[in-house]
Amino acid sequence: MSRITTSLPIIAMSRHESTLNTMALCRGVKPVFFDSSNSEPGKLKYDVIASLKEKGLVKSGDSIILTYGDEMEKVGATNTLKIVEVE
Repeated sequence: MSRITTSLPIIAMSRHESTLNTMALCRGVKPVFFDSSNSEPGKLKYDVIASLKEKGLVKSGDSIILTYGDEMEKVGATNTLKIVEVE
């Protein structure tokens, strides 16, 4: 996504420092620490939004796109894309 020039922010979340460092090199990407292992099954979306609101990166009424995998810690397991309105 970062190879397309846009004014929209791209926020990439990970708990792995090496991944955050690599994402920091991509144009337009803001890496943010987030530990998904603390999220209960089915609650990831809410935990991500709460974390982004806490950091001041989104606000109520914003629309965001989430991409993630149902199986955490598995490379290449991203299988979900959701458009979500922040409450």
